[in-house]
Amino acid sequence: MSGTGLRARIGNRIRSIPSWQVTLGLALLGLGFLIAAQLATERPRIRYTTQERTPLIETAVDLQEQQEELSAQVLKLRDQIHAIEQQGQGTNAAIRKLNAELEATNRGVLALYAELDDRAQDLKRASEQKSNFLSDMSHELRTPLTSVQNLARMLLDRTDGDLTEEQERQVALISQAVNTVTELVNDLLDIAKIEAGRMTLRPTEFTVAELFGALQGICRPLLVSPSVTLSFEDLAGGEPLRTDDQRLAQVLRNFISNAIKFTEKGEIRVVATEEENGWLRLAVSDTGLGIARADQERVFQEYVQVDGPSQRRHPGTGLGLPLTRKLASLLGGRIELESELGHGSTFSVVIPRRHAAWSVPEADVQSLSPTGAGRRDAAWTGPFGTPSL
Repeated sequence: MSGTGLRARIGNRIRSIPSWQVTLGLALLGLGFLIAAQLATERPRIRYTTQERTPLIETAVDLQEQQEELSAQVLKLRDQIHAIEQQGQGTNAAIRKLNAELEATNRGVLALYAELDDRAQDLKRASEQKSNFLSDMSHELRTPLTSVQNLARMLLDRTDGDLTEEQERQVALISQAVNTVTELVNDLLDIAKIEAGRMTLRPTEFTVAELFGALQGICRPLLVSPSVTLSFEDLAGGEPLRTDDQRLAQVLRNFISNAIKFTEKGEIRVVATEEENGWLRLAVSDTGLGIARADQERVFQEYVQVDGPSQRRHPGTGLGLPLTRKLASLLGGRIELESELGHGSTFSVVIPRRHAAWSVPEADVQSLSPTGAGRRDAAWTGPFGTPSL
């Protein structure tokens, strides 16, 4: 079909449409154009608003997530606080229990201290009573012992006539026994005085040579074995000592006496040497049996003796060495012991040359004893503690 014929047909068809339909169609077409133009105007504004609101929504979402996390943390902290509170309640209960136990313990300790104080007072009273008893007993024994010793000496001096050989031996045994008992009584009395705080020191000025001269006269007669020699050596110089001569001599006599007892052969040496800072060492060395290391502290305990053959041959009271240690302490010094079993012993007394009481007036020196008791009787002891019976 040709183009002219088609246009003719379309035109005929349009002319056949009613006029009211054409009007309605044109109106609708115009309305469509108007709506399209309005939408074209509003699209950029709608797009802008949507882009503006997107960050706010994201921020709101983030805040919500953070709120949820914080809520979870708050719940977790609340649980932890609850657990801590429970632990705290348990800890408080434990603390209260411990406090109660401590209070009970403190009450027990206070009661124990009170009991110990009572026991200490009882022991102090018992010690004082013992010391008083020993002191009184020693004084009471001294008089008859002195009498027996004087009578024995008179018999041995043939004052009332000659003695037979047997009588002389028996009187010598009596004299020896009296000397032994006298030494025991003197040791008991000295220990009692020291423990009671009534031992009086009387410092005098003397030299080591004078001290050794007196000890030679006292101790050489005690040597009964010709295979044992006794020697004295002064290496301390001639500077005088200012201390109690009788108490120092008593310490050395005890050392020498023990050395003679337990040395069967060899040598006993008494040596004086100078120490630092104005101190003096007086040592008594022997070649006797020696003392085992385990027993070297025990020998200074009262009434303790080391068992052995020589000890059984020369029994004693076990008071000599404890007394020497106490006397050395009163003299401001100390006792030292070096010994090896089977190789002899060395007992030393280390004292200051000048006793602290030397600068005290004589009246005050004697008043070191609370009661004034403990002053040695001049009739009982001579210089350096030599007996003057």
